[in-house]
Amino acid sequence: MTVTSPKTEHIAGKGTRPCPIFARLRPYLEEAHKIKSAAEVYVIGGPWGDRYRKTAGKGWRNANLRTQILKLIARAGLAPWEKTFHNMRASCETDLVREHPCTS
Repeated sequence: MTVTSPKTEHIAGKGTRPCPIFARLRPYLEEAHKIKSAAEVYVIGGPWGDRYRKTAGKGWRNANLRTQILKLIARAGLAPWEKTFHNMRASCETDLVREHPCTS
């Protein structure tokens, strides 16, 4: 999968970067791709996707992703945890290292 990189897009050849798709994520992305309209280019499309992409041009400062993830956590019936994004990233990293250990 290729993702845009707003932080480095000003450097020639650095506007996008490859991002591996791990087995656990792939079914969700395939399902999202299947249900999107034929005219949609992005997995997260429509007005929400347009809004986030427009905001991303400003470095994600005003995307309000924290509010959205807290709403999703509440809808799932869970209590939010401290440092939500930091802890999600760290948990994912731990899982990936466990599943794909370095052999060097």
